[in-house]
This record gives sequence, structure tokens and C-alpha cells, in this order.
Amino acid sequence: MGVPAIAPPVKTHQQTLPAPPYDRAVFTGYRPPRPAARCFDLWSMLPKHNRRADTTGDLRRLIACFQEVVDWLLADVDRFVELFDLERAPAPFLDLILHDLGNPFAFDLTELEKRRLASVLVEMFQQKGTAVGIRNAVRFFLGIELAGMLPFTASTLVLGESALGVDWELGPSDRFARYAFSVVVAHPLSETQRRQIRTLVTYLKPAHTYFVDLI
Repeated sequence: MGVPAIAPPVKTHQQTLPAPPYDRAVFTGYRPPRPAARCFDLWSMLPKHNRRADTTGDLRRLIACFQEVVDWLLADVDRFVELFDLERAPAPFLDLILHDLGNPFAFDLTELEKRRLASVLVEMFQQKGTAVGIRNAVRFFLGIELAGMLPFTASTLVLGESALGVDWELGPSDRFARYAFSVVVAHPLSETQRRQIRTLVTYLKPAHTYFVDLI
């Protein structure tokens, strides 16, 4: 059998604590602002017998630690009014506001455009399914005035003259023709503008209608 090794003795160093008056330090702190009439003191909320039993002051010091956390939480709650104010809300909260409102448009917007959109998005929802809503949305996002919305028209058949596949094509159903329409713009558009207008019209048109073409 081997002889177990004996661990060498561990050297200990006696810790020397600073002597008064150098055993205390003063730091500059910060207390969040709070309304003058607010009284949310955790220590005063404790039962009196618990406060009387705290002869060492340990409980009061522990509650003071909790009080600092509570003060910061209340300060965050006080800021909710600013966070949901469309004019004063910090920029990172604008996307959250739009998300909360159910923003369906994935356009790249500036900070000012996001604030404007948040202020009119509910009205856009209310105008959904109307020609006015489509016009207002295109004007809001692109600054373009639509020239009109035309009902769908197909080439007509002249009996005895029209040739199938030459000057006349078999049209869609009566239901489609009745509810189909095209959007007319007065000037040429870029591919990005065409894509954005199609997205807006497709979302805002009445559900039973058919968006055929952008002219």
C-alpha cells in the first residue's frame, strides 16, 4: 500500500480592515425624478412590529436596497407617457408602436415618415375597401395622385367579323368582369413605385374585387 501524500500547509493572510475614519467612502449617486406628491416608501409599508424588531438595522438596509429598484421601476412607468407620444417617442420605439398598431406595410421609412404613418394608420384601416382609402394611401407613401380607377374592359366581339385569338379573346366570367378594375397614373413610374402601388392597392381594395392592371 502506498502512503497517502500529505498536502502542504496553506498559508493564510490576515486581512487588515481600514481604520476609522477611512472605513467609509462617499459616492455621487443619482435618484430618478418623481412626482412631488408621490409617497411609495417600502419601509413605512412594513408592519410596525417588524420595524420595532429591527434592532440591528439590517432589515432597514435591506429594504433600502429594494427601494432603489422600486424607484427605478416607477421612473420607467412614468416615462410610458413619453414612449407612446408619437412626437416625443424615442426612435427605437417607433417600430414597436407601428407593430402594436398592426402595420401591414413593409416599406423603408424615415423616422419622420414612421411618426406620420403611426398618426394616420388607424384612419387608413377605417378607409380600407374604398377608392378614397386607396388614393390617400398612394398619396401618403409616394406623393402621387392617381388619375383614376377604371372598370375592366375587354375587346368586344363583332359577330361575323371578329376572329378568335386575332382581334378578340375569350373574356373572364361575368363576376370577374363586374368587380375587376385597373388603376391609372398620369406619368411614368419606376419599378419600385409600381411595386409599391400594387402592394397598396392589393391590400386596400375591397376583398371581392380584382385588381387587373396598373396603367
